[in-house]
Amino acid sequence: LRQPSEKARAEADVATAEVVRIEALASLDVARAEFVNALGLSDAAFRPAGQEPEPPARVAEPEAVALALQNRPELRALELQRRALTERKRSVNAGHYPRIEAIGAVQSRGQFLGGEEYDFAANNWNVAVIAHLPIFQGYLIKEQANAVQAEIHAIESGREAVRQAVVLEVKRALARVRSADEAAKAAQKAVDAAKIALDTSEGRYRTGLATLLELTDAQGVYISALSAAVRASYNRRFARAALGIATGTIGEGRGGPAGF
Repeated sequence: LRQPSEKARAEADVATAEVVRIEALASLDVARAEFVNALGLSDAAFRPAGQEPEPPARVAEPEAVALALQNRPELRALELQRRALTERKRSVNAGHYPRIEAIGAVQSRGQFLGGEEYDFAANNWNVAVIAHLPIFQGYLIKEQANAVQAEIHAIESGREAVRQAVVLEVKRALARVRSADEAAKAAQKAVDAAKIALDTSEGRYRTGLATLLELTDAQGVYISALSAAVRASYNRRFARAALGIATGTIGEGRGGPAGF
């Protein structure tokens, strides 16, 4: 027979576990509601995702940086702006060169002197060639080109600042991924060790060599290890998602490694 104190301790542990379960269910409902709201949906069904997929192969820092510089939308937008300004500058500089225009017109009704009478049904036509020769424009074209060049320099400076920020973000994301991977491995080792300790305590308790206190302590350590492993797994997936955002490959078909 067990001591009455052991029975009381077991009942207290059951009550505590029930409170934790209720709080966990409430947190799950809140997380589901936030997820639906983030997707912009009115309602959605949730099913267990099953076993977590294997993480992708570790990405080298040069590869991750190259992917980010290639795929980040802000860098691509600045590059397109720079190209547009370059073409605009070429258009402005074209004002230094002569410009030739050709014009022509045909009228189906007109006046044409034919003998002693006017022929109002005759077709009249005219053509002309106009040449524009810029001699002196008060440095207008030059200053316009300088203004466009200043905009190009500003775009290039801003692009360099963004590039450095992107590289720093990628390096931080890689560091977090490495840390999360190591933490997940350590958490799994803790789970395995706690499970062995729990099995041992259960065997000792059944043979009467261990008290209920020892058994509940082992169960608590095992549950804590499982919780830590779940948090480590979440942190690992979150870190890899952050790396995908940093490299601009979070979506499918963006040229990044699978699993980002």
